[in-house]
Order: sequence, then structure tokens, then C-alpha cells
Amino acid sequence: MMPRRRSRDVPYAANPLLRVKLPAGRSRFVMVSLTVAFAALAGTAVYLQVFASQRLKKEGEARYLRTIELPASRGKIVDRNGV
Repeated sequence: MMPRRRSRDVPYAANPLLRVKLPAGRSRFVMVSLTVAFAALAGTAVYLQVFASQRLKKEGEARYLRTIELPASRGKIVDRNGV
């Protein structure tokens, strides 16, 4: 009698439904593309944090810090009798 195999004893690639059917070149292309995209995002983040931080800080201050002169127009200060 043959010993019964459990599902965890079967290698993942042995199942024909789970076997990867993509060509190796396509998966390599996807991996390289993702790596390049991640490197571009990381490079942009480093550039903005290190090299352009002062310029961005100045632009932010120019947007939000403004001094506006508002003339105060008060009425007369009187008591309940109008004096």
C-alpha cells in the first residue's frame, strides 16, 4: 500500500494549475519596470527633500504668509445716555 501524501508535502510547482505559464522574459521585464519606477520615485523624493527643500519652503511661505493692512473703523464710545 502506498503512503498517502498530504497537501503540504506536494511542491507548489507540481500542481499544473498553479504553475506559472508566463515566459521568463515577460516577468523579468515587469520586475525591471517596477524597479525602475520605484528608483525614479525614490530619486524624486531625495531630490525634493535634500536639494529643493529651501525653494519649496519659500514657495510655501509665499502662498500662506501675507500681511494685509485693514483700517480699523470704530464708532464712538458712548454710555447708555449717548454721552
